[in-house]
Amino acid sequence: MANPKLNKDSKTNQVTIMGNKIPAKAHTGGTSDKNQSDFQGDSSLFSTEPGGRLNILMKQLNMAKRWAGRAKCLPCQKIWMILSWNIRGLNNPLKQSEVKYLIVRNKVVILGILETRVKEQNMNIGRKNLKLPGWELIQNYSSDDSGRIWILFDPNKVNISVVKSGMEFIHCREEWGNKVFLWTYTYGSYEMAVRKALWQEIGWTSSDVELPWLIQGDFNAVLSNADRAGGNPVDLLAANDFQECLLKSNLLEIQTVGPRFTWTNNQEEDRRILRKID
Repeated sequence: MANPKLNKDSKTNQVTIMGNKIPAKAHTGGTSDKNQSDFQGDSSLFSTEPGGRLNILMKQLNMAKRWAGRAKCLPCQKIWMILSWNIRGLNNPLKQSEVKYLIVRNKVVILGILETRVKEQNMNIGRKNLKLPGWELIQNYSSDDSGRIWILFDPNKVNISVVKSGMEFIHCREEWGNKVFLWTYTYGSYEMAVRKALWQEIGWTSSDVELPWLIQGDFNAVLSNADRAGGNPVDLLAANDFQECLLKSNLLEIQTVGPRFTWTNNQEEDRRILRKID
């Protein structure tokens, strides 16, 4: 989601590409994993099969880079990415290795990780195991002791300062050279009643924000029936809450590149459920 004041730099699939004089005709979207009750027993996170989440994520990243490579506006000296990933647990060494792989291969400068499940007392160990020397960590343990939101970034490329944080969000001021904007990284609750607090926070922020504003992450909500396939019908009350939040906050959904749906239950045929919740 973006405030109309956001500079039209190229952004794609939960990945934001930022560079010098990238053309204004750009697209953004998202990829993440969802609802905790649907995650039980799912071992497909790193599947390289065509429907595997890691396979889909890599395809989206490659599409973003190909689009940037077609940019004809010069100079285009720097292509950096912001990546968001609902990793559903960062304690596994395999997941830690995949995080490092994605960062290095795709020139990621800011990595938002959701649902780390890393306890605060193990935070420094988990951070060290990622093997990202010099990178800094922002987290919201003061609001949620489960390590719900982590933000890792390279301070040599970008300057980030926390404006405000809560259980479902971290507001950051970001400086990329002469580009300054507000970035909100969010992980909405899977409970509709709790998620209302996030919509309220976004509304409050919109009344005061003076910078271009980008909201990225996992909302755990859909805007309409067009954002779902299979499973139960959309909860219209929940969808209306989300729509009203965007309308009152003067936010626009940025067009996506790649697969429309960002979450699946990884079932087959009539049991498959797809959602766009980012």
